[in-house]
Amino acid sequence: MSALIREVMEDSCREFADLTAVKWLVKKDIQERKYSKIYENLTAIRKGLIAEGFEKKHIAFIGGSSVWWIESYLGVVTGCMTAVPLDKGFPGDELAELINRSDAEGVFLDVDKRELADTIFEKCKSIRKIWLLDENEPEEEFESDKLENLAILKHAGEGAEDGAEPKPDDIAMILFTSGTTGKSKGVMLTQNNLASNLEAMSFSTAPGVVLLNVLPVHHAFCLVMDWLRGFARGAVICVSDSFMHMIRNMSIFKPHSMLMVPLMIETRSLADVCVIYLQVERIWMIIIWNSSVTLTSRSWRAMVCQNAHLL
Repeated sequence: MSALIREVMEDSCREFADLTAVKWLVKKDIQERKYSKIYENLTAIRKGLIAEGFEKKHIAFIGGSSVWWIESYLGVVTGCMTAVPLDKGFPGDELAELINRSDAEGVFLDVDKRELADTIFEKCKSIRKIWLLDENEPEEEFESDKLENLAILKHAGEGAEDGAEPKPDDIAMILFTSGTTGKSKGVMLTQNNLASNLEAMSFSTAPGVVLLNVLPVHHAFCLVMDWLRGFARGAVICVSDSFMHMIRNMSIFKPHSMLMVPLMIETRSLADVCVIYLQVERIWMIIIWNSSVTLTSRSWRAMVCQNAHLL
């Protein structure tokens, strides 16, 4: 296994070029993108970033799971740049503070969070550019030359030289802790950290296995286990547009595997959990001891109250 995410993606996109990599819903229509197109787009984004002077810089991400988020993320981590995924649910002031603490100079921003652009420009003086996660050609000029979208960024890299490969010890990503015991702390992960996680996983699948992404994309567990692992195995990663629509999305995409955490199970009804287990072959859960004890006690009380059989 390579020590670089760039080499992982190059190998996968060459081997699985004609396979579908990502599926997502636009209203009721299923959209999809092949591995060859994923690689073409991430390369164009990487070249655009280098052409605009962001090589060796930190770049923040504010958005939910989408093909545009992951292509932009891969454009960053396959070059000599550092990605800083942030929780799009945070208030603008908190996001601005994390951006400043991460020394980010650019931000990829969900279109539905566009109103945050003014706050970021005002409170984060180091930010030189914000790119909206929209690959369509803009119908009109943006109000600021510091605001672009993916289409403009890709144009900037047309004909430009590609950058050098990062080194295994280069910082690929900075993740902020949840801050439950104090102020959020930035955790630096190298290229080798990410690649080693992929190499350490014993779970193997045949190319074309269908995975359903329901966890937030800015979490390390989701990024490594859903996206990077999925791409390394030639999987079809289906994006669930909402946790509230998870059961419906399962019936649409018919996944073989999905990642969940205990809190997600606790928030579903007993009937929904039964449906989940009937429809999915494998559910991978990350559980710490205290959470498992709490979940077990709660489930026991619920089952006793409903006079349910314990299997």
